[in-house]
Amino acid sequence: MPDPITVMTGLGAIRTALDITKTLSDARDSTKLLAVKLELQGLLLEAQEAQSALASQKRELEERIRQFETWEGEKERYQLQQIGRGTFAYTLKAEAQGSEPPHMICPTCYEHGRKSILQAGEIFSGQRSHGCPVCQTVVAGTIQPLEPLPARDIPGIV
Repeated sequence: MPDPITVMTGLGAIRTALDITKTLSDARDSTKLLAVKLELQGLLLEAQEAQSALASQKRELEERIRQFETWEGEKERYQLQQIGRGTFAYTLKAEAQGSEPPHMICPTCYEHGRKSILQAGEIFSGQRSHGCPVCQTVVAGTIQPLEPLPARDIPGIV
């Protein structure tokens, strides 16, 4: 019959070996778990970045819609009018004038969804040129220029 001390020592060694095996298995599982955690954190970070990019894109699109809706209302205040021989510009409709002075806006800018008031320029062959400060378009028309204000009526000029 085997010696009980030897059996106990053998069982202790087996138990220790099992504990070491379990510790190694747990360590391997911990390493796997850590790798899975790191992968999940990376995926979560990617999802958060994508969500942030989508939120930014949504804000930009909402702003573009707001600008479009504003322009749709603003452009209804103007009508295309021939201002010279073969020359057109958008003029402020009389019923939309309110407190604004009569003016014309650039036809090129109008077609691109922006309002740019044409500035009076030189007179050539009986037609006054009007230039766009934004896109540099120049149109010539026979519309009478506004009379210049006397110097004393211009603020800041003595």
